[in-house]
Amino acid sequence: MKRAIVTDSTFYLPKEFIEENNIISIPLSINFEDESFSEMGDIVKLNERIFTKIDHLKVLPKSSQPTTYAFVEQLEALINDGVNEIIIFCVSSKLSGTYQGAILASKTIMEQFKDIKIKVVDTLLAAQASGIVIQEYFRITNNIKRNLSFKEIDMIVDFYKINAQVYLFVDNLNYLVYGGRVNSKIATIGDLFGVKPILKLVDGELIEFDKVLSTKKALKLLSKKALDEINMSEQEYYFITTHVLAKGNATKLNSYVNRKGNCNISNGYINQLGPVISIHVGVGAIGVVWAPLFGEINE
Repeated sequence: MKRAIVTDSTFYLPKEFIEENNIISIPLSINFEDESFSEMGDIVKLNERIFTKIDHLKVLPKSSQPTTYAFVEQLEALINDGVNEIIIFCVSSKLSGTYQGAILASKTIMEQFKDIKIKVVDTLLAAQASGIVIQEYFRITNNIKRNLSFKEIDMIVDFYKINAQVYLFVDNLNYLVYGGRVNSKIATIGDLFGVKPILKLVDGELIEFDKVLSTKKALKLLSKKALDEINMSEQEYYFITTHVLAKGNATKLNSYVNRKGNCNISNGYINQLGPVISIHVGVGAIGVVWAPLFGEINE
């Protein structure tokens, strides 16, 4: 079997990792009334362009999932290249309709090509947490030197639905105002008193976890949450710091946790959130994702 791995663009995996493992990434889009952007290429430059436009217009663009046709077109290209087994990993179905689009496309393809196997996975995760699932897929596959079965893939995904921790600090409330999530009066009070929310991913949805009075206190809380778990365990951990045009604070947080992590962190890096998620939390947002490595699977 020749297998291909497909994700949507919100997994925000390191570029080198995507290229090394021949991962196909299908982009979501950002749509203003007069201009659209595909979430692909240089994420930093894309964020800069989009946020310059948002700050000028004072209105958030809409994000849109890949069309079913975009999935079908990519699946057909893979089949024409000799692939006969495809695994599609998607951002949480509670945050995007990408999963449903992938399901429709896979049914279309399997009706047309009877010998093709396609598995569509709803990770119930988002951003770099979804990325950990892919990194573990390839780590384990390389260790056992064979493709994982569909059941084994489900085991890994189910493990990270429970064990991946995702927190996101919103530094600038203006973007929540632009998106209609809070009114301007609340944002003004928040800015006046320095009250800013920290969100947490729970069962595939982002909910408010806490409020803090400053960026410094947010970084302290996030690092403590991560280290309390990591330092209580003997397992190896991923620890990923993500941000929206806030590399300085993200670097400080990542360096501190890696330094204090009792040598349990085997994969700790910094990466930027792409615009599909960034537009909802705004410039200055800082996120942390951590999770233990999955146990080994027999060869």
